[in-house]
Amino acid sequence: MCSCATHYVAICEIKDGYSKIELPDGSIYEGEFKSCKFNGQGKLYWYDGRKYEGEFKDGLFHGQGKLISQPGFVCTGEFQNGQMNGQGKCTSKFGDRYEGGFKNDLQHGKGTQIFRDGTKATGEFKNGYLHGKGETILPTGDKYTGEYKDGFWNGQGVYEYKNGDRYEGEFKDGYFHGKGTFFEKSGVITEGTWKDGEYIDNSGIRLPYMYE
Repeated sequence: MCSCATHYVAICEIKDGYSKIELPDGSIYEGEFKSCKFNGQGKLYWYDGRKYEGEFKDGLFHGQGKLISQPGFVCTGEFQNGQMNGQGKCTSKFGDRYEGGFKNDLQHGKGTQIFRDGTKATGEFKNGYLHGKGETILPTGDKYTGEYKDGFWNGQGVYEYKNGDRYEGEFKDGYFHGKGTFFEKSGVITEGTWKDGEYIDNSGIRLPYMYE
């Protein structure tokens, strides 16, 4: 999500202590050294505007830190071996934000992501995507609760409309797909098989269903 990991090799002008130096790539490091490497608290500035401030270990981001990967994109939290690993929070200048678990710079574990359009997704993340149990609340007020795979609604779930209608059943890639039941607030119940968001009647005819 904000990969900026760089392994800074030994800089033996300064073995131990505190100093400010310019590196061969034009970046500037100010902070603590140990055994010729960045170790302890420090700040690293790149020529293109990126910045990291926090803990280092053996030349890598390691511990609590704050990373500005580009103007308006900020990540704070736990770093290990140069990448976000553990709990953290990332925000963008466009209004997107995520708070929760990370693994190797990607959303991983329990978390909440809010998109710039107001969509809010909460649940289990894996390798950057919702994967497992979760919930999505759309800007329209509609809500999905159920299973995810690679970021899409896949498996068993419930889609609730703001107007009171709801669908309960199987999903595939974000659509009603498989066995399911549609409950209208008027009391009408439609039960059967769905494919790509459309209801299939007993004769095999696909009937577009007004759920969009």
